[in-house]
Amino acid sequence: MKKRVRIIFLVHAFIAAYCAACGLLDARGHFYSWLIPSIAVFYFLLASAVVLPAVAAVSVAGSGCKHPVILVVSHIAMGARQFFFGLLPLIS
Repeated sequence: MKKRVRIIFLVHAFIAAYCAACGLLDARGHFYSWLIPSIAVFYFLLASAVVLPAVAAVSVAGSGCKHPVILVVSHIAMGARQFFFGLLPLIS
């Protein structure tokens, strides 16, 4: 895997894990105010759920990776997890 694709994947995995942790903690009643993002960070996280899979698809297309479909599908799955398990519970 190329270095740029690996960095994009790791950044997206970190952001998705942070969003899922915030959302699941908030949904389960373990509210930590220092962990919940501000409104500006929330919009950044929301945009990254859409932008990072698109950037990954463009990066994977020209990188010559062995399994580009698996990488793009995993980014889409991380974006969906980021939104549904992380950001959606924070809204409600």
